[in-house]
Parts: sequence; C-alpha cells; structure tokens
Amino acid sequence: MFAVSIIAGPVVDAGYLLPLLGIGSLLTVFGMFMTSICNEYWQVLLAQAITMGLGFGCLYVTAPTIVSQYFDANTALAMGASSAGSALGGVIYPIIFTQLQPRVGFGWATRVVAFVVLATSVPPLILMRARLVPTTDYNLLDRTAFKDIPYCLLNVGLVFGFMGFYVIFYYIQLYGLEQRTVSPRIDNYLLDASSLPGRLIPGYYADRMGSMNVQTIVALIGAVLTFCLISIKSTAGLIVYCVLYGFSAGAFMGLPAAGVVSLSADKTKIGTRLGMTAVVGCGVLMSNPIAGAILNGKERWVGLIVWCGVLLVASSIVIVGSRALRVGFGLRRVL
Repeated sequence: MFAVSIIAGPVVDAGYLLPLLGIGSLLTVFGMFMTSICNEYWQVLLAQAITMGLGFGCLYVTAPTIVSQYFDANTALAMGASSAGSALGGVIYPIIFTQLQPRVGFGWATRVVAFVVLATSVPPLILMRARLVPTTDYNLLDRTAFKDIPYCLLNVGLVFGFMGFYVIFYYIQLYGLEQRTVSPRIDNYLLDASSLPGRLIPGYYADRMGSMNVQTIVALIGAVLTFCLISIKSTAGLIVYCVLYGFSAGAFMGLPAAGVVSLSADKTKIGTRLGMTAVVGCGVLMSNPIAGAILNGKERWVGLIVWCGVLLVASSIVIVGSRALRVGFGLRRVL
C-alpha cells in the first residue's frame, strides 16, 4: 500500500484522479469479495495483502490531496475530517462482521462488508473533483523535498510516531486478556471510536495553533499515556486509558497531511509529497516485530511499553526540530 502511494501522489497531481479512484475502489472491493471464498493462507495473502493493498495504495493519498486544494483556511480540520472515515470504519466494519459471522458464516459476512465498501465507494467517484489545474511538470519523486530539511525531519518524526502509536493498537487485546480486565473487542472498539473525535477536535486547534505544534503536543501526551499503562491493572483504568490513548493516536494520525501542506510551497506537488510521506507508515512494519521480540524477552510488557514511549518522545523532539528550522523556537509562530 505504502509503495503504491508513492506512485499515486504524482498521478493525482497530473490530473488522473477519477481513473485512480476507479482502479483503487475496484481492487479493494474485488479483494474483499475474493477473501470471502478463501480457504488457504496463500489465497488470503493474494486477496488481502496484494489486491486490497494495491487498492488502498491508490486511494490513500487522494482524499488529503484533493481536500488541500479546496481549503486555504481550516486545512487541518478539513483533512482531519477526511481521515475520520478510517476511524469510523474501524468501529463499524468489525461490528458488522462479528454480528453476521455466527449467523451466516464467514463467506457471507465478508461479502456483506464488501457490498458496504462498494456502496461507500460510489459517492467519491461522483463528487470528488480536482480544483487545481493538473501539473505538466511531475515526477515520481519531488527531488526538492530531499533538500527541504524541515520536511525531511517531519517525516522522520512521523516514522517514530507511527512506530510508537500503532504497537498499542495491535497489542492492547493481548494485554487486556493477560490482565483479565475487559473484553478484547471492547478494547479495540474504544481505541477506534475515541480516535474519531481525535481526528476532528485537534484539527480545529491545529488551524489556530499550527498543525506541527499540535502534533508535537499529542505525541508527548501519547508518550505520557503509554508510560502510564505500566501501572494500569483494573478494568476501569484500562477503559479510560483506551479512550484517552485512542483520542491522542487519532490526532497524531490525522495531522500529518496538514503538516506536509504547511511545509510545501508548491501546491501543485502536494500529491507527490503526500505520496512520499505515506512511506512513513512502513515504520509500523518494523516496530511491531520488534515489540513482539521485546514482549517475548525478560522485560515483557514493561519493555514493550517503554519501547513505545521512547519512540513517541523521539517523535516529538524531531518534529520540534523540524518546526524550529522553518520558523524558529518562538511559540507565537504558527506552523
């Protein structure tokens, strides 16, 4: 998905929005339907990882790229709202599947989800249109970005942030089971549901305080909450933790696009830069195996939690460095 996003960004800038949306939607729906008839692991790999991964890659950067063309003010809020669907889907789709699977079986439960995906793919094809004139000077990579040190540092900070935040999403179920607190489903529902307002409310303040300023704050809040998990052993404590952590994680995941826009002088290359920034998600692929190895070691959960917390602290420090290089350390400067 992340590799395809590098290609999708310049394609959007070049004016091929609708073909990209069509191909991405088709691959996503087709992969979901194929998943419903899978019986072996290699089939799931082809349907989910390959087919749907390609589809997601086509769709991942299109929404923030188009939204950025329509908003000069309230950009962070608009982009946060455009990313809120992923949080909403993280709640709705599991509920649909878990309610249907015992009644109609895996195949039809998956097909129902696929039909919902198909239905929700139609409005973007009808309504989404690029506002800027397509650029004729486009490349797979924006080479000037590699000389833009604040932009590069922002991406490094985002790598650390995604590595730190996502581990808890994957391991909170196991933590809840071992602590014998709440249902593992509830843990995930709370994280996803609370990330929805996390993508909206901080976006409002980001437009007034600066998206990178708010991103730094939520990374620090996430670090503090992560370290607090060491001492949480009760049901009530874990529920409160999931709500607060999901909110801060949602904020962190909803703000990067606005940060990229604020650092990009050439608005005709926003899609290209967002596609390049999407590669930071590859940090998740590195962090989770490392977290698993730590969990199997002597330090167990304390080691895993400290690993995540340190990553988030590092993320906030690097993003502060990015901001300082662009506008200095003055708190009154909005970026």
